[in-house]
Amino acid sequence: MGFIGSGYIGSALARLAIEAGHRVVLSNSRGPETLADTVADLGPRASAATSGEAAAAGDIVVVTVPVKATVTEFIESIGYGVVDAGPLADSWRQATGTPVWGTPYGPYSNEKGRPVD
Repeated sequence: MGFIGSGYIGSALARLAIEAGHRVVLSNSRGPETLADTVADLGPRASAATSGEAAAAGDIVVVTVPVKATVTEFIESIGYGVVDAGPLADSWRQATGTPVWGTPYGPYSNEKGRPVD
């Protein structure tokens, strides 16, 4: 698996991938040499490379970079979708084993949790 972006999210996903038995290739915008500590922490199934090398490293490429309009437009132009999970401060909204919370698209529920008529 290749990882473009190896910050908190990319490193966490890489750790989970390694625990599941995958090899990972990490990259970031500062170059492979800046990932030495992260790779050492992840162990022998992890290595660092350039973004291009990480993209070519496996059948799955995970991109965890800040989403900007230009990046979103590019990713969508090549047939992929972008999911912005929001800032880390809101990460409780996507906690494992809990409901995902967000702004409702329909009518709000009443105080008993039932939809408003």
